Amino acid sequence: MSITYTITTNFGAKDSLPSGDAGKIIKGSEFTTEFNAIKAALALASPAASPTFTGTVTAANVTCPGSINFTGGTVSNLGSVTTADINGGTVDNVVIGGATAAAGSFTTVNASGTITGDVTGDLTGNVTGNVTGNVTGDIDVSAGTLTLADDQVSGDKIDGGTISNFTSTGIDDNASATAVAIASTGTVSFNAGIEEQVYELTGTEINPDNGTIQYKTLAANTTFTETLSAGEYVILMIDDGASYTVTWPTTTWVGGSAPTLETSGYNVIALWKVGSILYGVTSGAA
Repeated sequence: MSITYTITTNFGAKDSLPSGDAGKIIKGSEFTTEFNAIKAALALASPAASPTFTGTVTAANVTCPGSINFTGGTVSNLGSVTTADINGGTVDNVVIGGATAAAGSFTTVNASGTITGDVTGDLTGNVTGNVTGNVTGDIDVSAGTLTLADDQVSGDKIDGGTISNFTSTGIDDNASATAVAIASTGTVSFNAGIEEQVYELTGTEINPDNGTIQYKTLAANTTFTETLSAGEYVILMIDDGASYTVTWPTTTWVGGSAPTLETSGYNVIALWKVGSILYGVTSGAA
């Protein structure tokens, strides 16, 4: 608050008056009026300790080694702040880095607009809009739904998990022909050849993960084991040129007994599992 004081009596002007002039006399009432005016003007000044201001305060430079408390008030224009350390509170409706962007560290970011730049760390919550760039890590949408437009998934595999309620008129392998069609009824149609994995069985474990067509040349008496699960099968081709003894895992054979292997060519044997029962059949030697 500015101090405005208007002089009521010009005491200096009395010095130039001639002796005996009535105006040269200094009256007590004039002092009282003057001092009351000074008192009223000083009452408008703020104290040095904990001053209170009303109205508009204008200052060229303000140095504050302590704290400024704007509780219940509003700072309408801070101008340009070169260095700031804001601890606590809320900053509303503010563009940070509008003219010159810089790095920022946040524990939580709630954004309803556009986020541009790299995000390092976990992003939890809903994202409405476009995500442009590379994502390194996992995207967990187990509590929601990931909706993609046409032709939005690129890559060479989906590793693990289950794709449920999948409805498709086909899977395009070259954008011009449909090699595999998966109907909503569950029917899968292959419009070209089916290539199965062929595996040379060097050990004794029949594992369909190695391939559904396996072949082996016996070099000694052999006891086979198997790791088939229900619904899996293996076509096994055995070259038994020296009449070695073969011991099979527990198998229910079509025809009632295990096959007698030919010593010429490959003996072709089909093994498959239903429930926990392993079934087998031989189709002869090739």
